[in-house]
Amino acid sequence: MDIFREKRATTWTIIILVVINLVALGTILWHMTRRPQGPPPPQRGVSDQTQYFLRNELDLSEKQAQRFEELGRHHHQESMRIQDDINRLTAEMMAELFQKEPDLEKVKILAEDIGSIEAEKEMLLFNHFLNLAEVCEPGQREKFNTIIHELLDMIRPREPQRKPPRK
Repeated sequence: MDIFREKRATTWTIIILVVINLVALGTILWHMTRRPQGPPPPQRGVSDQTQYFLRNELDLSEKQAQRFEELGRHHHQESMRIQDDINRLTAEMMAELFQKEPDLEKVKILAEDIGSIEAEKEMLLFNHFLNLAEVCEPGQREKFNTIIHELLDMIRPREPQRKPPRK
C-alpha cells in the first residue's frame, strides 16, 4: 500500500505543479498583452522638453526662447523636406535593384544625388546651430557650445581604438 500512496502523492504533486506553471504562464502572457502603450511618440519638431531644457540651461529670455522656437520649427520643416527627397531617391534606387537588368549608371547618379542632399542636410544643421548661437549672449554661447559638444559626443559613433604598432 505504501507504494500506491507514494505514487498517488507523486501524481497529485505533478498535477498541482503543472497547474501552477500553466497559471503562471497565463498570467505572464496576460500581462504582456495588457502592457500599457507607454508615452506617445514624440511629435515631429522641437519638443517642449528640448525647449524647456535649453531655456533653463541657457537662461534664455522670453524673446530668445521664442526665436529658438521659430528657428527650430524652420529647421524641422527644412529637414523633413530634405529627408523626403532622400527617401524618394533611395526608393528609386532600390526599385532598380529589382529590375531584370538594373541600370547601374542610373543607380550611380541616384547615389551621388543622395550624397549631395546629405551634404545639404549637414549644412542645414550647421546653419541651424549657427543661427541658435547668434541668438545667445556671449555667456550663453559658451554654455550652448558645451551643450552642443556633449550632444555630438552622444550621437557621434565612437571610433575604434587602435592598437599601437608593435616594434
